[in-house]
Amino acid sequence: MDNKTALYKLKSIEDGMWASVSYPRVFMREGTTGPDRLRIGVPALTLEPILALLELMPEPFILLYVLHTPRGAEPGRYQSPEFTHEQVLACFAEFGEFFMRDSRHDIWIHSFPADNTLVWDRHNVLYAYDLLDAFSSKLKSIGYGNGDINIPFPHTHYYHKEFDGQQETLLEKYDWYRTELMPADIQEREKRTSLQ
Repeated sequence: MDNKTALYKLKSIEDGMWASVSYPRVFMREGTTGPDRLRIGVPALTLEPILALLELMPEPFILLYVLHTPRGAEPGRYQSPEFTHEQVLACFAEFGEFFMRDSRHDIWIHSFPADNTLVWDRHNVLYAYDLLDAFSSKLKSIGYGNGDINIPFPHTHYYHKEFDGQQETLLEKYDWYRTELMPADIQEREKRTSLQ
């Protein structure tokens, strides 16, 4: 058994002990200061809802890798060149375990033709913008239902040294365009406890 099998990105107190957080298969529609979006629970150690919704989004895509809590790299927003659907799937095939098990990042997938976006955040919550009816139908087809997603409190994020090599490989693999973190990225980072 690989020593990474016990690594999780998020834990909370359950019966007096720290336990991994895994959301039920539910989603909800919520308002924002702009258009509505879907808030989707991502069960621990799965890419299923992300990959399912990606099927509905036309290429080309841009990935935004928001490295807010790096280990041995420069924090920032790393924007990819244009990706095809196949290239996004290849990226998730190679780095999916890192994405699922480590909290040092948020991952955005933006489709240019449809102008819609998926945002998978450090709390293991997925936000979907635009195509809300189609996204809702797709989620129901893979066993999701309507319900609230509550991020447990207290909780802690994990930034595992075991994935430092994956971080390095990811940043070297693509021709990223790096910009500074946004104020919201920094404020969120400062609220958290870093465990390694």
